[in-house]
Amino acid sequence: MTATPPAPSRPEGSALTEPNANPANQREGRPGRCGWDVSALAASRLLIGQQQGQQPGQAGADGPLGWSHAKSRPEFQCLLSLEELPGFGIADLGIMRGIKISPASQSSCGRVPRVRVASVFPGKTARIQQRLQPCYSSKPMREVLEMLINKQDLSMSQAEASLEELMQDFVPEQAAAYLVLLRAKGETAEEIAGLAQAMLKRSVEVKTGCDVLDIVGTGGDGIGSVNISTGACVIAAAAGAKVAKHGNRSVSSLCGSADVLEALGVAIDIGPEGVRSCLEAAGIGFMYAPRYHPAMKAVRPVRAALKIRTALNLLGPLLNPAHAAYGLVGVYSTDISELMAGSLLQLGLKKALVVHSAGLDELTPMAPADIVEVEAGVSVTRRYTLDPKDLGIPRCCVEDLKGGDAQLNAQILRDVFGGMRGPVADALNLNAGVALASCKVAATPQEGVAMAQEIQRSGAAAGTLEKWIAVNSCVSDLVLLPEIS
Repeated sequence: MTATPPAPSRPEGSALTEPNANPANQREGRPGRCGWDVSALAASRLLIGQQQGQQPGQAGADGPLGWSHAKSRPEFQCLLSLEELPGFGIADLGIMRGIKISPASQSSCGRVPRVRVASVFPGKTARIQQRLQPCYSSKPMREVLEMLINKQDLSMSQAEASLEELMQDFVPEQAAAYLVLLRAKGETAEEIAGLAQAMLKRSVEVKTGCDVLDIVGTGGDGIGSVNISTGACVIAAAAGAKVAKHGNRSVSSLCGSADVLEALGVAIDIGPEGVRSCLEAAGIGFMYAPRYHPAMKAVRPVRAALKIRTALNLLGPLLNPAHAAYGLVGVYSTDISELMAGSLLQLGLKKALVVHSAGLDELTPMAPADIVEVEAGVSVTRRYTLDPKDLGIPRCCVEDLKGGDAQLNAQILRDVFGGMRGPVADALNLNAGVALASCKVAATPQEGVAMAQEIQRSGAAAGTLEKWIAVNSCVSDLVLLPEIS
């Protein structure tokens, strides 16, 4: 490779800064910052390119600098080679500002040697668009598949790195083999958490400025109940919790959270600033999963073709773009309760309750619930049962909780928010109340359920919904970029 020319001297009055050459941070493979000011380095290479008379679309004479014109935008992409950033590998080669960049070749550590740094306006200092991630000593995918065939567990970092590699150079057959072998071996909490971490790095982040709660389920119970977790989120918000709801359209039921919220009048496709505005004004915001996780689009055909549950079915509750600190997470079977709880703990939640009741991935009045509780700083998980009757909630049967399409479910929820009593109201208050205790708005589940019942029966939840819709309509112009195919 031709030697990289030295960085130009700093022009007077420019924003270019000198690299921070800290030898302690430049050891090979060290996680964390590599010791270079990446913005400055990108700007240096850009200035070199301009001095050499390069035009957009031409490669730099030194090799590492690459340009690509951003369609319909007066800016360029600046790419740096791996050897310029000791100890770093690729964060990902997904979507940046609506543009997809393809890898050039593979590096010795199984990563693409070019690091996507920033959008750069000609003649100006580069800006970091996305935080770079440390280069794990990732194994080639062939070796990972061999490990899974031999029933060897992956560490969290190995699972994270392997999914990143899959997504960078996506091969459907390889992805299918990876998911099936994980399932056949039996996923571990570290593996699930690693997969979730890899997807979160590619997500659109929502910075809330406060600890938020999510009430969410894996789906897959097949019962077709009304949208209990979505309704419980509104009641919890009305009672004082900050709720960042992450959801999707229907997968296993007639009506998903996005479907029913849309039917209620909530604009589901808003950007991070819009979500934050809703949280501040109404105490609740919604993040539509396909918009906040565009990288998932690549694996949808694989999931559809496999027609079996894989690790991806467990990821939904772990991928909240607002990084919910508290969670009431429903699972379709108690067989995965410990797995889900361990994964949540690995990802750094402050407190989460993983619940299952009478075949549903949420708390219900139908029967006692099996609960696994995890809390940051507590090394041992708690497993116990919770009987709704002990909280003043009477029994019901599954038919009492049946829902229908989006319009029917929306009307049922509106009636409950307006004060209507009955089994659906009991189910919503039960979930909201236990969630209020988990996020410390209430001292105990008993107090939380009492708070939820008071809010719901007074019609205050309807007021919260209307406020949410009003704020939501004002910020609905803050939409995300279109999905990238």
